[in-house]
Amino acid sequence: MNIREVPWAKDELRSRGITMVPATVTANGHVHGWNPAALAELVGFDYDPTPALAPPEILARIDGILDVADSFAQGASAAELAIEHPRRKRTLGHLLHHIARVSTAFADAVDEGFLRQEWLEEPLPEGMDGAGLAEYIRQSRERMKSHAASRDAASYAENQETYYGAQTRHQLLERTAWHAGQHLRQAHDLLSTVRTSGLPPLPEALFAGLPMPKKLW
Repeated sequence: MNIREVPWAKDELRSRGITMVPATVTANGHVHGWNPAALAELVGFDYDPTPALAPPEILARIDGILDVADSFAQGASAAELAIEHPRRKRTLGHLLHHIARVSTAFADAVDEGFLRQEWLEEPLPEGMDGAGLAEYIRQSRERMKSHAASRDAASYAENQETYYGAQTRHQLLERTAWHAGQHLRQAHDLLSTVRTSGLPPLPEALFAGLPMPKKLW
């Protein structure tokens, strides 16, 4: 259900300790966020949560996603950054900022030992224009490159604590990639509505092997 259209839905989720959507609730329990392994366990489905891609490849995908986000931010006008989908109150500027913050949240989680929900709720800084947003995205790329250089492959098999439960760092890294990738798809969709000259399609190879949601919004 769409919680914006059901008056009691938010209170019901909060009573279960769920403060963000998406969430799946059944008589047997609930799952916070898009978590295929936990969803499979909830409904009794046999599922292998091992990511299809190795950590270096996932890190390369994240870098590619940030590269495209940077290109969207460069030269974006204030009017373009302010556009939003009619059913999702999140502007293009917020989406591009969120893509970068989702990415660096992974490195922060590894450094601090815990993925904090509030990192993913950080708003677009007031007054940040396209140039400032592009610079923020470039700094995020550098942070992720620095993280990748500081970690060995074995460290991604270790467990990582998050606000929605524990999973391996490899699984969280995959989640980070498709999370950022999904918002990049949404940003492309929004920007294509105002760029009359048209935008080239996003490279399919950027998302191959990632468990991307089927729906765009």
